[in-house]
Amino acid sequence: MMSPNQSPAEMGVRSMLSSQLKKDYDAPAKSKRKSRILVVDDEMSLAEMLAITLRGEGHEVRVVYSAIDALNILDDFAPDVMCIDFMMPDMNGQELAQEIRQRHDLLYIPIIMLTAVNAQDIIKLTSLDSGVDAFLTKPVSREELRVNIRTMLRIKTAQDVMLEALDRVSSAQEELLNYERQQGQYEAMQASIATYSHELAWPLSTIDITAAKMEKLLNIAETGKYDITKITGAGRVYLKEIRDALNQAGIAMQRLSETSRYTTKELLEDSFMLDLEQAVENK
Repeated sequence: MMSPNQSPAEMGVRSMLSSQLKKDYDAPAKSKRKSRILVVDDEMSLAEMLAITLRGEGHEVRVVYSAIDALNILDDFAPDVMCIDFMMPDMNGQELAQEIRQRHDLLYIPIIMLTAVNAQDIIKLTSLDSGVDAFLTKPVSREELRVNIRTMLRIKTAQDVMLEALDRVSSAQEELLNYERQQGQYEAMQASIATYSHELAWPLSTIDITAAKMEKLLNIAETGKYDITKITGAGRVYLKEIRDALNQAGIAMQRLSETSRYTTKELLEDSFMLDLEQAVENK
């Protein structure tokens, strides 16, 4: 039910977002794109075993054997989940996680860290603080690997949907602001028209009243009972009043015409630009 404080535009924005969010949540199940997994481990045999298991699950997997290679490949390969070893020669997994979290485009990628059986709790705690999301203990169980990857992919999907929703909310807010700005311009135009119409009403009323006085004066002149000099003087006064009123009416008409023409032109141009931008986005 529409809130008394919500405009039709706000209700339309809410309806659009609600419908789109449902589509986004349903989309991952319908998507044919393989999930991308990046495995980073200097133990080649373990890395290849992980890759074989994950490819068997239908994922696209890339394997690199150092943290430096991982940072380099991220420019060309955007993973949905990263599986990184803690102990590596050039840069350990904790340092790699810190580097990854420094990049805005990689901020929300889930990271699973591989650790030895005897890994100290302090390593896990500091790794979590560095941006790691989960841990697997070597030797890695295939089933544990599958479950953790599926869990991280669900998290990544939910994050992607929410980020997309935030983008749509931002666009909807911008559209709503444009709508309100147009409404404000329209209301300002209406107020100006009302003001200038009022300004126009006074001289027209003056002309009408003075014309009636002129008509009465002419009737008096036809009787021949009054001094023609006085009648002529009064006529000049009435004519001046009419001329002044006509000048005032002309000024009010010009202001009214300019306000209507230019404000309407701006509104039409704004509407055209909005339609054009929406058409470009749809393509």
